[in-house]
Amino acid sequence: MNKRNHLYLIAGLVLGIFLVFSCRHELLNPLGELDDIDVPGLPLDCDTTNFDFAEIIFPLIQNSCAVTTACHGEGSAFGDYTSFSGIKVAIDNGRIRKRVLQEQDMPPGAPLSECDQALLKLWLDSGAPGDGSTQEPDIVSCDSTNFDFTEIIFPLIQNKCASVTVCHGSGSVFGELTRFATIKNFVDNGKFERRVLIDKDMPPAAPLSACDQELISNWLDSGAPGDGSSDIPDQNQPADPGNCDPNVVYFEQDVLPILLSNCALAGCHDSKTREEGFDFTSYNKTVAKDFKRGRPRDTEMYEVLTEEDDDMMPPPPMAPLSAEQIKKIYDWIKQGGKNLTCDPGTCDTQNVTFSADILAIIENKCKGCHSGSNPKGNVLLTNYTQTRALALTGRLSGTINASGGFPVMPPLGKLPDCEIQQIEAWIANGAPNN
Repeated sequence: MNKRNHLYLIAGLVLGIFLVFSCRHELLNPLGELDDIDVPGLPLDCDTTNFDFAEIIFPLIQNSCAVTTACHGEGSAFGDYTSFSGIKVAIDNGRIRKRVLQEQDMPPGAPLSECDQALLKLWLDSGAPGDGSTQEPDIVSCDSTNFDFTEIIFPLIQNKCASVTVCHGSGSVFGELTRFATIKNFVDNGKFERRVLIDKDMPPAAPLSACDQELISNWLDSGAPGDGSSDIPDQNQPADPGNCDPNVVYFEQDVLPILLSNCALAGCHDSKTREEGFDFTSYNKTVAKDFKRGRPRDTEMYEVLTEEDDDMMPPPPMAPLSAEQIKKIYDWIKQGGKNLTCDPGTCDTQNVTFSADILAIIENKCKGCHSGSNPKGNVLLTNYTQTRALALTGRLSGTINASGGFPVMPPLGKLPDCEIQQIEAWIANGAPNN
């Protein structure tokens, strides 16, 4: 080989070594910059002018990275990407840029599309703003006033529950949720509310968002209509009264009086004291904490009624609730803990008996304060003899009518007019033990 060929060979080797180390330096840039890495061949329909976080980037991350807890869903040990703050942690430590854009081993199934990579890179290079500038976007606004079935609820159920056959898609062995009739079956048997809103184990990947849960709850509370109706029921008021069904436990008639007489007392679970955070003075407050619709044994207010230790309620020296009262509360929770009332119709004052009428009023409205070893006003009302004695002195009539200088009893409000009339009729008849 002549001298000129030797020179060409040496020059070629030097140039090759230079090119190799130049490329390697670029790929191993310790700052993780992608300025020299292009995303070739972007689709013509890829709009890289809009990479707004709330509109483009956040949905992209939710659909690709925050799908389950095993990835980056809520509470994930690998990093929670369900909020801007959680995503920002992975941006600041360089993890998202490295794993998604450089190594491209995340998402684990396949890299993002070329368009999605370009959008993510542009957003990162612009400083990863939360709202188009530097603030976190308002991504939690929720219009819960519109829960129209066709427009809102049905698409939600299709996307979250009926997307594949192995869940609740067409032909699923677990039950279809592909049309209103099949969805209504799950609503009527209580399974839909229990699994989605109470147990929150459906959808299996992660619970619905707080907004979606509120929409579902409002739709269920309005009667789960399929006709587009979306009137939110006023939970501060009972539902429209109807005739009383003996198989239904009504909050207004059956449960609230027990709570007011035995639990919502001064120093306990009234609105002022709220012992341990529980307030039993109204429907909304009663179901506000540790209340599991349809599951009385998992509901705190029922559990403490059946305790046999220091946690038992009502606490001594107050008398415990009767077996009948405890069963009323159990049945009410089991039936869904609904805010129901009913109109018994005409008030029967002609056939009043102590065993069928008066005893129930006294037990549910008076006994809570007037029982145990330290009864209010030193007045016991735990049996017929004690009730008759108070009736014959005129004190019972005086207190339920707040007349003759007597304070109103029960202290949280007068009895219904019909119950007052029945007690008066029983007293006028000689207060018999009938």
